Amino acid sequence: MKKVLTIVILFSLTASVDAVIYHFFNGEKLLEAAQEWEKYQEFPNDADSNLVAGYAGYVGAIFDQAAGWVRICIQEGTTKNDILKVVTEYVKKESDNLDRIATDLVKEALYYEYGCA
Repeated sequence: MKKVLTIVILFSLTASVDAVIYHFFNGEKLLEAAQEWEKYQEFPNDADSNLVAGYAGYVGAIFDQAAGWVRICIQEGTTKNDILKVVTEYVKKESDNLDRIATDLVKEALYYEYGCA
């Protein structure tokens, strides 16, 4: 029982740290993660897989949230990688505005690319 409790406590502490890291992305950290995701596309063994997974999860969560408050029209056949590429390109283009919170940058990227008329 003691061993199980220790594992549960360690897991909850680790999960909390990960949530804090990825929940509070600013634009600079988002760009760093986006570039790591881009690197992963060509050289998966050289990329930080934790950062890549965090980026994909973060963008996916913001996508799910944004779909509820702004009309996003995704064409059939659009993949998660397509969406990640759109966000990556937008963040790279907005490199002068990286002091903003990452959530706003992701939502803007999605709106400009997939916003319904």
